[in-house]
Amino acid sequence: MGLQTRINRFETIWIELVELHSRAEDLPDNLINELEELSIRIFNETHGKIIPSIKEGDSQKEILLKLARSFASIKYGGGENRYWNMLSVARDWAELSDKYQEDVKVFDELFSLPNFEPDAFMARRFELEGVYVSDATRLNEIVKRRFDEAINCYIYGNYLGGLAMCRAILEIAFVDMYKDECPTYFLQRKNKIEVKLGAFIHDKWGDFFTPGDEELRDNLVQKAVNIHTAAGTILHSYNEMWVELLCYSGQLRDQLANLKAILEYLYSK
Repeated sequence: MGLQTRINRFETIWIELVELHSRAEDLPDNLINELEELSIRIFNETHGKIIPSIKEGDSQKEILLKLARSFASIKYGGGENRYWNMLSVARDWAELSDKYQEDVKVFDELFSLPNFEPDAFMARRFELEGVYVSDATRLNEIVKRRFDEAINCYIYGNYLGGLAMCRAILEIAFVDMYKDECPTYFLQRKNKIEVKLGAFIHDKWGDFFTPGDEELRDNLVQKAVNIHTAAGTILHSYNEMWVELLCYSGQLRDQLANLKAILEYLYSK
């Protein structure tokens, strides 16, 4: 019996046990034993983690829950997919009772979302430690909201959108801080302000730093250049291969870190 045949057999027995449980009938020992043996064989062949063994004295509910965990892990992935498996177990467990069929539909709708990868979302969330702006920084409300959006772009894997957000946030912060002092770089056009972002970064922003802060000035100006260049290159490039090379998680994380440093300087003064 090959791996796929074992998985198919596992699913057939699982469905049969669920139907028996829904009719409040006893679960046959031979099917439980076969299912446990199949789960161990499949986990060994797929280098997954073996579920806790079914023990004598386990209630039917405990047995079905352990088998649900096994089934979810086999169907949706091994130990690396912890959050997906947890949701899958909850979904399969809800399917055991007629009372929770609406919940099953909700889970299925969740799983059908494009690029729904909860384990990747959580992993990227923890990669951002140190990138969040300090609580002591008094951000403009719009800047704060947009920065949170850029963070979410990273978490959900929307790297191109996140880079665009970084550039937009830089513009908003500079307008907030310098529009009255540098009208030639921030031109009022009816209901919007036209920003000469590249020119302001390269030619003017350095003049606003305190004398003696040359090292800080050079560092932050370079960070602003990096944000402007990365976003501009990607957003205005028609070379898809070039975009794919530049638009990856590390690139966005770097620009978020650059933006964090600039915002903390601007709004902590």
